[in-house]
Amino acid sequence: MWSLLGGGREPQDTTLEHTVRRELAEEAGLDLSDLAPFGTEYASDDAEATVPIAIYVGRWNGDPRDLRLTEATNTAPGGSGVALDRSR
Repeated sequence: MWSLLGGGREPQDTTLEHTVRRELAEEAGLDLSDLAPFGTEYASDDAEATVPIAIYVGRWNGDPRDLRLTEATNTAPGGSGVALDRSR
């Protein structure tokens, strides 16, 4: 099991989809052609404010061993124990 990739909008991001595409490229080397909005979840932050979380869906046909993850951690019992610099 891997922790989820994440990130946030930066000033150069013109749309939320641009943010998602940039983060996928930066953190996993992925470029998904059929990326689309899926829905919105809501979570509460420490101050009990409601925070919307946009969810996107896309299809990727590849071998996970070929991903060049830069911000993920393998959390599976008996997993490879990969922990990358920013995750430590």
